[in-house]
Parts: sequence; structure tokens; C-alpha cells
Amino acid sequence: MNYKNIRVANIKDLKKGEMRQFSVEDNEILLARVEDGFFATAAHCTHYGAPLEKGILNGERVVCPWHNACFGMKTGKLEEPPALDALPHFPVKIEGKDLVVQLPAEIPSQCTPQMAKYNPEADTRTFVILGAGAAGSAAAETLRQAGFEGRIVMLTREDILPYDRTAVSKKYLQYDSKKDSLVLRSLEFYNEWDIEVYSHKLVTKVEAA
Repeated sequence: MNYKNIRVANIKDLKKGEMRQFSVEDNEILLARVEDGFFATAAHCTHYGAPLEKGILNGERVVCPWHNACFGMKTGKLEEPPALDALPHFPVKIEGKDLVVQLPAEIPSQCTPQMAKYNPEADTRTFVILGAGAAGSAAAETLRQAGFEGRIVMLTREDILPYDRTAVSKKYLQYDSKKDSLVLRSLEFYNEWDIEVYSHKLVTKVEAA
């Protein structure tokens, strides 16, 4: 991947504990000063695209102004939902009094957290998640992010992949969005990370043993 070093700001442009959004070649990045370090990430929340500049920088954490998703400013790591993806982060170096950010030719708006894949030789356990709503999907992703290599199965009696139920009471009822636009992740995503989703499955009994 090709990278370029771009002067974004002066070190005096940011006070300690302050963050600002900057335009860089038709893109927006968020620059923050945490203690004596400078850090750069994508400028918008990966949930609904809120401008993080209008949120709160609390220590090393950025809190989204719309739905309170939290990200680590130093790494872009997702720390609190409802966002699903992390923020891309970019190296920052100081040249004289200039803040120079190393950016890729195409600046991504989000990045999927690192996750494990199914490896039955490493782990023979199976987790069955009953209900494929936002919580069920988050549970499956959290297992993979924690390095779980066993089998993950999600069961739902609905005919749709896990979706954002909060959106059902808004644009969907006003016919401003399509059913497929509600889903949290695509089928390709679940296939890539070996998360099995079975629809039209009604659970009537659980034998925990």
C-alpha cells in the first residue's frame, strides 16, 4: 500500500486534551493531543457517521456525540458499542513545529477488529447463541475477537440476518429504507469469520448438559 506524509497542523493548534477535525485531500481526519502525544484517526463514528470532533475526549477515549460509542484515540480500537468497527488510525510525527500524518492513498472510514477463525483442531467446543439480534451478533463477534477458534452457531426464528432493531421504529416504518439496509453485517462477513447463522429456527427447549 502506498503512503504519503502530509502536513496537517501546527503543534500549537491543539492543546492537551483537545481534538479537531481536519480536511486532507477531500477526506476528513481527527487529530487529538493526548498528554504530550499526537494521534490521528478517521473523523467519523463507524456507527452512523457522527462527527467525533463534536464528541468528548476523555483521557485516551473518544465518545461519539450521537450514541456514545467509544474508541481508543491512540489505536482507533472500538471500546464500547453500538458501533461495530474500529477507527483506522494513522501515524503522526513532529517535524519542527509541524504535525505530519502518514496517510494511505485511499483513506478508509472504518476497519474490522482482528478476529479468529474456526479451527476445530485448536478448539472442539461449540457455542450456540439463541437469538440473532444485535446482542447475539455482538456475542459472536466478541468470541472471535477474544480468539475463540471453536464453532459458533446463531439461531433465529426470523428470516433476516441480525439487524438494527432501533431503526425499525424510524426510517423503515416511513418507507425510507429497505429491509436489507437494516442488517448489521452481511452474509459474506459471517461466512468469512465462520459464524453460522440459521434462520427459521424456533428453540423450544434447552438441555444445558
